[in-house]
Amino acid sequence: MKSHTKRRMSRRSPQQLAHCSPVGVAVSRRLMPSEQLELHISMFDLEHGAPCAERLATLAYTLAVGTSIEADARLGSPDCKQMHSALRTVLAMCAAGNRWDRAQAPVLYAADKKAEALLLANPIQPKDLADRCEALASRVRAGVATLAEVAGPEIYAAAAAEGKKCT
Repeated sequence: MKSHTKRRMSRRSPQQLAHCSPVGVAVSRRLMPSEQLELHISMFDLEHGAPCAERLATLAYTLAVGTSIEADARLGSPDCKQMHSALRTVLAMCAAGNRWDRAQAPVLYAADKKAEALLLANPIQPKDLADRCEALASRVRAGVATLAEVAGPEIYAAAAAEGKKCT
């Protein structure tokens, strides 16, 4: 007798829905602001050193997508550097045991707002980008993500050396 196991599908966030279809885009545009508002409020309410794996995973996903969109359009722009730095800050918090650093809340908030705006303005992204960003968020959620998973600031110097425009 075979036992049947149910495969549990995780609920997709509004950010992830945006990568699926035009209907997903509409749903995302409706739900994302309220979910992001809840996240942003919790960023300032959370105690320093509190466990926050889910919050960091959500930030990692949004910042990774936003940074990728901005880097494709304007690698080296101030917004790109801010989101990239915020993403690396999230990974540093993950490496420190998925503990919240309250001093980083204003910086993460500002970068996440920019990433959210980019995601809403550019809702349809390549599936491989969504998959890579979701994989990063999953590693953050599990507490195994490291700074080595995202390039450091040396990418801007490397791009300039290759003759790519860094604005």
